[in-house]
Amino acid sequence: MTYNNKDGKVITKPGEKGVIIKYVDPNDFTKQVRGLRMYYMRSYKDLMFNVSFELKKPRPDGDYTIKLYTEETFKKVYGDFELRYYVENGIVIIKELAPREILIDLHRSLLQTYKGVPYRNKLDLLKIKLLIGDWKYEYRYMA
Repeated sequence: MTYNNKDGKVITKPGEKGVIIKYVDPNDFTKQVRGLRMYYMRSYKDLMFNVSFELKKPRPDGDYTIKLYTEETFKKVYGDFELRYYVENGIVIIKELAPREILIDLHRSLLQTYKGVPYRNKLDLLKIKLLIGDWKYEYRYMA
């Protein structure tokens, strides 16, 4: 296990190899994680309990993507929850959680939900209604 103390030094327990985890933008990533925690607890738990252990495994240098648990309707409207990161010289650098925009909006303000799926505007609501099958064509007569 790797720890950072106040001086910024990396401390590892004797006999263990540590993996350093850094963030491209720690404040932005924290907002994304808080938005995920607020609306999608199962995906948040998947990130905290399953993916965090995968990140600690040593990997060769390169770009990586890990998919988190995503509900079907959310997946169809916004896409999968993904953790994007890369490894450089044995250091794991986390880029972001995707889809970034909706996660930032989930953190910024309380969004309205329709049948458990949050939406930002009327277009998102229309997509959700079309996918669930609740959309009914209404005739509107203009006077």
